[in-house]
Amino acid sequence: TLHAPAPRGVPSSIMVRGMTVDEALPEVEIYLDRAFRAGYGEVVVIHGRGEGILRRAVHSLCKSLPYVTDFRLGSADEGGYGVTIVSFRR
Repeated sequence: TLHAPAPRGVPSSIMVRGMTVDEALPEVEIYLDRAFRAGYGEVVVIHGRGEGILRRAVHSLCKSLPYVTDFRLGSADEGGYGVTIVSFRR
């Protein structure tokens, strides 16, 4: 699969699977801020399936960020319940 180059060196996804909420949330917030500033329309947060603790924390964070317009769980071919697709305002 061919991917577009990452704007300004910011990757199109972040992996926080296996981290605690306290470890993951600061990383995700910094990443989302950088990705938004780099001009992405949407990015992927890979949190894993597990018990849904990280997923719920990521979704709560997304609700609090003014530049996030939407977020959803991935479709089956995007990673399903193990990922959240985050969309940014333009």
